[in-house]
Amino acid sequence: MYTPSGMIDGAVDFHAYLREEGIPYVFCSNTGAKGASGVQQKLKANGITSDGELVGGEHIFTAAQAQCQYMVDNLPRGAKVFVFAGGNAETADSSFWMEILRELDSELVASWDVHTHLSEGVAKEWGELAACSDSDHAVAVVLFSDGSISSVPDPITGELGFADWSFDVIKKAGYLLSHGAAFICTAEDSFNVRPDGWPLPGPGMISAMFRTLMYPVHSRNIHVCGKGGNRGNAYMMDAAIAKLERQGHSGQRDKIVMVGDRFDTDVRAGVLAGTRTCLVESGCHAIAQQRYYPNDQADFVAKSVADLIVRPGAGHLPLRSRGAGGL
Repeated sequence: MYTPSGMIDGAVDFHAYLREEGIPYVFCSNTGAKGASGVQQKLKANGITSDGELVGGEHIFTAAQAQCQYMVDNLPRGAKVFVFAGGNAETADSSFWMEILRELDSELVASWDVHTHLSEGVAKEWGELAACSDSDHAVAVVLFSDGSISSVPDPITGELGFADWSFDVIKKAGYLLSHGAAFICTAEDSFNVRPDGWPLPGPGMISAMFRTLMYPVHSRNIHVCGKGGNRGNAYMMDAAIAKLERQGHSGQRDKIVMVGDRFDTDVRAGVLAGTRTCLVESGCHAIAQQRYYPNDQADFVAKSVADLIVRPGAGHLPLRSRGAGGL
């Protein structure tokens, strides 16, 4: 619906169309740097509201929210958690991710040893613990970011967290991950497009680096919770479809369309969830790139969400369809 430079063509009209027609919808954002409230504010700033008010939380779900649920479901009491995060929180306690985690299970989260900064010695101690533990989630490296990270003060020591992807932060994360710590991230979008068209590093660049380190012994301990991720079907798509059902949708997968601009996240998420898929060519990928993603097949393709609006008398959506031989 939006890019760093603003709303995409037709986004405001498309949202208005969904509301006017009473069509259930959920904005599924792969952001790791904000929860639903952050998306609500971004939508409102770009003209998408519900009668002038924030779009309701029942219509929004983010990869950060999915990741928090995964953590609560899988990290044991007393887990050691090393967090890298984006955003502008002044303290870890006021960060969006900590607020979401506490809403889900404050007692469990209070038992975790959460740090945004690790000394050399503590990083090695945690690595040794990961290697010796019976649980593959006793120690975790967690990424709440769309690419960049900020220096959130450590909730235990008060030291400033890492503000950039320096050699030091990669090294210390490597101590943990090479010894069996879980790597938990929101998404693997490789890049984000700047307003001037140049790419910014996305979380996928970071996760690819850690995947290389963890291969082959610890590859099974990588958990990607957003669209297209190996945990995304259960923690992102199922949660979004549950929101559709609460809006009155039957939940029937072939009556749901996942719309997005990436084959490797949006379309893949729809394929894995068993929904229909539509690639919009208003962002990262174009249908000409389909051959590079043979397992992530788009059922439909449109220039933008503006093409998804059914005009009076049109009779059908103006989409190129695989079934019609258009792709």
